[in-house]
Amino acid sequence: MLKSLAVAIIAALLSFWLGRMVLPGEPLIVTGGALFLGLIVWTSVEKLWRKPADQTDDSDIFPLLDKKVLEKWGKKWGEQYAYLNKIVLYDTPLKYPLDVNYVLYFEFDTSTPEGERSEAVFNETIAFHTDTILASGFSEVYIKKPDRYFRDDWFLSINHFAGFDEEYSWVIYKK
Repeated sequence: MLKSLAVAIIAALLSFWLGRMVLPGEPLIVTGGALFLGLIVWTSVEKLWRKPADQTDDSDIFPLLDKKVLEKWGKKWGEQYAYLNKIVLYDTPLKYPLDVNYVLYFEFDTSTPEGERSEAVFNETIAFHTDTILASGFSEVYIKKPDRYFRDDWFLSINHFAGFDEEYSWVIYKK
């Protein structure tokens, strides 16, 4: 923080000095412009130099959900499907304007015909029977009791979209 503040002060002073040379009769404009530029430089440098968020405490990514309960739920599905490698919870990608809050991605091992069949059966379950995947006990993944339309907040997918951001995700199950 001190480094970025020092850079901002230096930028503001340089722009003030340059402004006094270019516009000697406008001290308010020069001072205001120098302060504004200093603020912009400070926020920009702060964003660039900020350390990446500590991933050990990721409760702020999905503050309404209980990760432990989701992991227990994911383990149940992992035990049901032998070829299910991983379940990841993603925030809704900005590139794909979905009217949901959460995306559950299911990754299958499709290197064998059995794995492909398992993925196909699972895809039918997702496509036609969402209530099966997000069964009656699924509401327990919320920290507080959700409204009765909570299933509308979820999108289930076996396709990994380019917009999925690994930084804003939870691995719910991994084989």
